[in-house]
Amino acid sequence: MTDHKENMTLNDRVWLRFLHENSLDSDPEATLRLVQLLQRICEGRRD
Repeated sequence: MTDHKENMTLNDRVWLRFLHENSLDSDPEATLRLVQLLQRICEGRRD
């Protein structure tokens, strides 16, 4: 697996750190349900 860390922005790294810390230092599988929940959080409320 190739390390693409040099291609990541600071914002990318901060978001990954946030997700890692809030998953209690686990590495949860990216299931459809989790991806959809994360999308809902990132979208915010739509009026």
